[in-house]
Amino acid sequence: MDPNIRQIITQTTYTEEEAKAKLEMMNNDPLQVIRDFLGIPGKKEGRKKKTINQEIFAQFRQKLDTKDYIDKNPINIEHVKENFQEERNKQL
Repeated sequence: MDPNIRQIITQTTYTEEEAKAKLEMMNNDPLQVIRDFLGIPGKKEGRKKKTINQEIFAQFRQKLDTKDYIDKNPINIEHVKENFQEERNKQL
């Protein structure tokens, strides 16, 4: 018996046939088969690991950018009310 299949069978409740099928589905990666069985999601690629300081300052920048946008483009409440009334009248 293939050592990968033996490993899958010992770590899961799959039969030999199920283990072979799953192994072929997961590109012969026994760890991926076991992760799938246990419901462990795959690693997200593309996200860089950040230090705590990098994450803190990224959140600061995001908050400041959002506040600056709102300050530069204030919401005109009267305009919003007019648009809402127009849309409401169209529906009736």
